Amino acid sequence: MDYSSLFEKSWQITWNNKFLWIFGTIVFIFVGGINYLYYPLHLILSDRGEAKLLNFNYYFSFLLALINSSGTISFNDEEISKKIILAILISLLYLAFYFSLYNFFLAGLFAGIILLVSNQKANFSVSLKEGSKIFLKFLLLEIITFAILFISFILPLALIIYLILFLKAPTLISVLLTLIFIIILLILWIFISMINVFGKIDIALQPDLAFRKNLAQTEKVILRNKMKSLIIVVISFIVFLIINLIASILFEILINLTSAFKITEAMALIFYLPMSSVFVLVGGISLVFVFGFLILAYSLLLEKTGRN
Repeated sequence: MDYSSLFEKSWQITWNNKFLWIFGTIVFIFVGGINYLYYPLHLILSDRGEAKLLNFNYYFSFLLALINSSGTISFNDEEISKKIILAILISLLYLAFYFSLYNFFLAGLFAGIILLVSNQKANFSVSLKEGSKIFLKFLLLEIITFAILFISFILPLALIIYLILFLKAPTLISVLLTLIFIIILLILWIFISMINVFGKIDIALQPDLAFRKNLAQTEKVILRNKMKSLIIVVISFIVFLIINLIASILFEILINLTSAFKITEAMALIFYLPMSSVFVLVGGISLVFVFGFLILAYSLLLEKTGRN
């Protein structure tokens, strides 16, 4: 597999179809790009005393108070269960909102790239329409993979805590169990992440297949091309990481340089909002570029393995 030619083709698709940048930028905001917008949003809200709205501690301060004995907020026993239920409901609503919007625009991005790869007409509205057809499959796969990772993390962690705190397990055993836990979790995380990404690509490539057949096909492709699948995912991650690490460093340098000058909040907002938007756009473009590479690479693996 010629990775350089795949990256070249992905870049051509990314640069020549700027409507994909809209999808990429929105998706990027959900995977961390909101951090670039934090400072200008903070400036906007601070004038109205609403900067706390950007702080998750504002929403979950009662949980922090329950855990931290030195917390400034206290609740009686009757209120604790209600607050915990409220926290769970808020968390579930947040996850539902996050997963839905993220996967809706991700489906549109994948649909758009695949239309272009297959030399079909594509624009924002067409991609959004095609993406809406596979959105529910994307969302279902996201929920399944998240649940697997969450359970695989919580249960072993609870066991280790129980052994250490309640059974007073020896330090050596505790350390060994922790290392084994980390290694197993890392391997599982890599495999589940591959299922998540490649599974969504398979769904976008073969939207008429039943969901379970898409998963079976994805598993078949990964298991028959273990090393190549791993290399593809690792290369994609490294490229995305390098691009956004450089962008983050430049962003921090600019923030530090401008903070050295005494300027009003209005002037700071005029400067930071466009600057932050540019960095979010760069992150969105890098996502389109990387996902384009992943789609092209998986398509080759699918053809090599054979479709169901």
